[in-house]
Amino acid sequence: MQEKPRLLVVDDEHAIAELLSRHLEEEGYRCSLAFDGEEALEALEKASFHLVITDIRMPGRDGLSLLEAAKEKG
Repeated sequence: MQEKPRLLVVDDEHAIAELLSRHLEEEGYRCSLAFDGEEALEALEKASFHLVITDIRMPGRDGLSLLEAAKEKG
């Protein structure tokens, strides 16, 4: 049996992150949630993901700098 792709959904608006995650899980993906850029980086340290879906505008670390940091970590 093939492993379901793991996705990291990042959004500072909890309702949006949870709704998107729920929809993606219904489509067969495994989702983890993070509610800001720093929490997302912690999640990326602990696990690997096939895809990161992030909001661009977030307080603190925005989505673009999050993706840059994730890319640097490999």
